[in-house]
Amino acid sequence: MKKLWPVVLLVAAAAIVIFLMRSPQKTVEDRSIVDKTNAAPVIAKSNAPAQPAIVPAPKVASVKPARPALLDGDIIKAARAAIEKGDMEAVSRAYEFFLAYIKEHPENIDEYVAAFSNEANEHILRALTRAMADAEAGLLENEKVMKSAVELAKDTSFEQRQHIMLHLMSQFPQMNEEAHQALLELSRNDPNSQVKTSAVAALADWMDKFPEQTGPLLGQLGEIFKNTKDEDVRVFAYQVLALHKESLTRDLQVVLGERLKLETESFNGNLIAAALSIAPDDIRLEAINYVQSRFGKEKDEETRRNLLAQIVALGRQDSLPLLTTCSKGDSLLAQDARDYIALVSSNQPYDVEQIFQQKSVRDGQNPPKEVDPAPHP
Repeated sequence: MKKLWPVVLLVAAAAIVIFLMRSPQKTVEDRSIVDKTNAAPVIAKSNAPAQPAIVPAPKVASVKPARPALLDGDIIKAARAAIEKGDMEAVSRAYEFFLAYIKEHPENIDEYVAAFSNEANEHILRALTRAMADAEAGLLENEKVMKSAVELAKDTSFEQRQHIMLHLMSQFPQMNEEAHQALLELSRNDPNSQVKTSAVAALADWMDKFPEQTGPLLGQLGEIFKNTKDEDVRVFAYQVLALHKESLTRDLQVVLGERLKLETESFNGNLIAAALSIAPDDIRLEAINYVQSRFGKEKDEETRRNLLAQIVALGRQDSLPLLTTCSKGDSLLAQDARDYIALVSSNQPYDVEQIFQQKSVRDGQNPPKEVDPAPHP
C-alpha cells in the first residue's frame, strides 16, 4: 500500500519534502522529487510577468575544446572502467582525485572547462563539478566556467550533462544574469520535462541562496507554474510554493485553489493544501469545502486518507469534529484520524509542517497495520 505523506521533504536547503513525481532520473542532482507512493507535502517563491513561450531549436555547444589530459590519467581511467562494471565507489575515488588536483591547480580553468565538453561518463563529470564547487577555489565565479555551464545546460545532445550543469548553476555564488535567463528559458521550453524540472529546482535553490531575491524568483516560478503543461514541472512547483507559502501572492493562492479542484491525483492535492494552509480565510474555506465534499463521496481508502490530510492542513482545529467521527475502528483511516487528533490538539500555534513531520515520525515508529478488505477464503 502507499505510505501516505511522510515528512515535508524539499531537498533544497531546509528539510522540506519537496513533493514530487516519480523519482526523476536525475533532476538537479541530489534534489530528488518525492515518490508519490511515499507522499508528504511541501513548499517555495518568484515575481515576473508571463513571457510568451518560444520554442527554440535544440541548442548544441559550439566548438568542442580538445580533450584535457586530466580525464585520461590512470586514476580517472580506472574509475571510469570500474563505474562501467557497476562499482559506484569509484565515483568517490574520482571525486577525491579531482578535489586534490583542483586545490593544487586552481588556475587550470581551461582544462576544467574542456572536461565539461569531453567527458561522456555522467558520474565522472558529476564528480568533477562537485569537486569544483567544494574546492573553494573561486572556480564558480570564473566567467569561462559560468559561460560553459550555461551553454552546456542548453545542449540537448546529452541530457544528464544538462542536469549536472543546471545543478552547478544553482551553486553559483551570485545570480549571474545569463544563467538566470537560461534557467527561465529551460524551465519553459526545453523539450524534456525532467530538464525543465531541474531548471525550476535550480531557481528554488537560488531562493534559499539569495533570500533577498525570493520575491522576484517566486513571481517567475508562479508564471511557470500557471503556464506549464508538464505535470512534473507543475507538481514540483507545488512543493516549492508550499515551502514558501508565507510569500505567496493572493493571485497565486487563487490559482492554487482552482488547481485543487482540477487535480485528479490526491497526493498533488496534499501539496496544494499545504501551500494554502495559511491563505486568507475566503480562499482557505472555499478549498476546504471542496475537499470535504469530495471526502464524503470518495470510496477509495487511500484517496480518503490523502483527503483527510488535506482537511487537516486547511481546516486547522476546525477539522477535529470530522477527525473524531473518522477515528472509530481499526482501519488505516481511523488510525490516521487518531494521530491527527493528538497532533492538532497539542500543536499551538498551528503549524501544518510540524503536524505532518510528526505524523511521519509516528508512521515510522508505529507503521499502520494492513487491514484486509475481506477475509481470505
